[in-house]
Amino acid sequence: MQVIQTFLKSDDNKMLCITVPVPEANRAYRVVVTIEPKSPFPALTSSDEAPVPRMEGGHLVTGRGWPLGFFERTAGSLADDPIERGPQGDFEVREPLE
Repeated sequence: MQVIQTFLKSDDNKMLCITVPVPEANRAYRVVVTIEPKSPFPALTSSDEAPVPRMEGGHLVTGRGWPLGFFERTAGSLADDPIERGPQGDFEVREPLE
């Protein structure tokens, strides 16, 4: 089961249009929709990128192009092998500005 959460703005006819990408064509899927009013809802402009997941390159991605669950899977992944910054050497001595 996959949970997709997004925020949409209804149109002038009090309708929401939802497009849900799926991994396989011609297959039956169970879809559950829960609608809750969100208040206050910031006005969306045409320049806003909707956070609706979509298929891209065979993978389900978010509105910003990151694979779904990417940050949940990678956050803290280097905890056992932290990246260390090595010595940076000495600063270059420069002539003072006048």
